[in-house]
Amino acid sequence: MIKVFASDMDGTLLNEYHVLSERTVKAIKALQAAGIEFIIATGRAYHSALPLLEANGIKCSFITLNGAVLWDQEGKIHNPTPIEYQEVLNMVDYLKTNQINYSFMSMDNIYIKDKAAHQTRMRKFFEEEAKRKKVDLSEISQAQLVANEKYLKSLDEYDLNPDHSPMKIMIFSDEAQVLQDFQAQFGQISSLDITSSAPDNLEITHKKAQKGIAIQAYLKEKGINMDQVAAIGDSLNDRSMLRMARYSFAMENGVEPVKKIAKYLAAPNTQDGVAQVIEAILAGEYQ
Repeated sequence: MIKVFASDMDGTLLNEYHVLSERTVKAIKALQAAGIEFIIATGRAYHSALPLLEANGIKCSFITLNGAVLWDQEGKIHNPTPIEYQEVLNMVDYLKTNQINYSFMSMDNIYIKDKAAHQTRMRKFFEEEAKRKKVDLSEISQAQLVANEKYLKSLDEYDLNPDHSPMKIMIFSDEAQVLQDFQAQFGQISSLDITSSAPDNLEITHKKAQKGIAIQAYLKEKGINMDQVAAIGDSLNDRSMLRMARYSFAMENGVEPVKKIAKYLAAPNTQDGVAQVIEAILAGEYQ
């Protein structure tokens, strides 16, 4: 019996306009009314994820930064898992030596090297999404950029020390070889988890800061195991929860490695794939 439904956000819960559709909101509320807990599991920071749910009257717990921080329904933090300090120093040295763009993510802010370059990159992302999906994202993209701007800080402001190590590091490059070389250099370090949410990035967290591990730890306190969990996602940073959940769904618009891991295939986010899965669960199709 499914007691918990965990969903990724971008490319999964959010549609092509980067918002929750009316059908998806209705499905989530019906799920919660049926006594099944709904959890967000995202690579986003809390401040970026929360408003999209709050705007639709949905209250839930959030696993953020790929599993590095859990925020409960009351906004309280549980089990923050930063990257080990020495590994951060090693990676920063490599990134600076090779002039690779990167950012730090704390529980509260995003620390970036070049604010203008970051905003340009984000605008480019939304513009390319708009062209690919043939939709107008101008107002939505601008609104999200403005909303997140107050959380953007300079990397120079980050006080890196053994007691203040980042929760997540993001690396950006349009050159696949740059990302592959970094993966080759640091991919075998046992304390790190390196994944990706787009072709031009890598996301680094502590090995224990993965969506699946975070969900399992959160539910253990409630006496719920992963056999009672349904999880859905589209990107490489969703792999751990899809491997660990008994009912795992990959979005049709997801990457191939994720589709190979999941037990079931969901309709794409442009067709309210998450809502369709929830409706099927409530209809008793997955027991």
